Order: sequence, then C-alpha cells, then structure tokens
Amino acid sequence: MRYVHTGLVCSSEEKADRFYHDLLGLKKLNVKTLPALLSKSLFNQDTDLQVINYTNDHLHFEIFILAGHETVDNPISHTCIAVADRDGLIQNCKTERVNVIEVPKDDSMLVFISDFDGNFFEVKAE
Repeated sequence: MRYVHTGLVCSSEEKADRFYHDLLGLKKLNVKTLPALLSKSLFNQDTDLQVINYTNDHLHFEIFILAGHETVDNPISHTCIAVADRDGLIQNCKTERVNVIEVPKDDSMLVFISDFDGNFFEVKAE
C-alpha cells in the first residue's frame, strides 16, 4: 500500500494558490473540471467542480474548488507534512496571516497551521 493523494476543498483558486503553491512551494499541475454528473454521484454536489493538483516528489494535494464553501469546522482532522525549513514556513505563514498554533511538548514544539479555508496541517521538521 502507498499514499497517493489527499483531496481537500477550498473556496477559490486564489486561496488555493496562495497556500499550496506560494506558501508550501508545491508545483501547480493541471487544472481540470469534474463534471456535475460525477460530482453529484461522488460528493453529492450538483455542479461542475474545478480540480487543481499541487504536488512535489512526496506530496500530492487534489484541491476541489467549491465557491461559497464555508471554512472547515473540524478541530481534529488534519494532514501531517514535514518540511526542510519549518521555522521559515512558520514565519511566512504568520506574515500571510495564516493561523499558526505552536504548543510546547517536552523539549519540542508542536506546530499546526490552517490553509485559508480551514484545512488543518501538522508541520514537522524534516
């Protein structure tokens, strides 16, 4: 078994680009459309959905753009990522007003960030 991708919802391509491309540094790949018929069958969304893939050699996020999407209100579900420059990412997130939670634990720091639509990420140092 292997990890393939994580599918998440964002309310706009602009917000998705700012977080996944600009902040995380992932490559923006193809932008495609999931037709309403499939969207309805799979996700009970009776509309065409724009789908954007952001990736690097180790991560792949499939972002579904759903205009009018409300911010995620799920305080536990999250994705964990490891980055080479965690301190740099944290500073960039703070500069861009991304929610950053830092909690001391033993001799380390637990760090969580949210994208602009409330998707939650734990951030570890590589």
